Amino acid sequence: MPTVDEFSHWLEGYRQAFVAFDAEAATELFSDDATYQDSPYADAVVGRAAIAAYWSMVAELMTEVEFEWEVVAVSGDVGVAHLRDALTRVSSGTRARYDGIFVVRFDRDGRSVDFREWWVQEPPGS
Repeated sequence: MPTVDEFSHWLEGYRQAFVAFDAEAATELFSDDATYQDSPYADAVVGRAAIAAYWSMVAELMTEVEFEWEVVAVSGDVGVAHLRDALTRVSSGTRARYDGIFVVRFDRDGRSVDFREWWVQEPPGS
């Protein structure tokens, strides 16, 4: 695990959960004791309940999410994807665009056991 097709399916599930702000659907993508880091220096969120709480918190900060991805590589139990997304910040109403990378390690059931994300915000006016 995973094949390119399986990783693509997982990424599509992530996209659907993210666009719909569906924390419950998102947690189905992760193992019970998964770790989730939304940036390289962030403390890991650990476990499905904590991941659901994180997703619920994030959903309050943004709206109008767009998300696209492409598989970069799959090797052993790890998938790497390039992503591009856009969202509107609730606090300011401003639109923000991001470019990033996901590195996802999977268990035998196809759930993520370790999720790491790196992203950069597009400079305003680009």
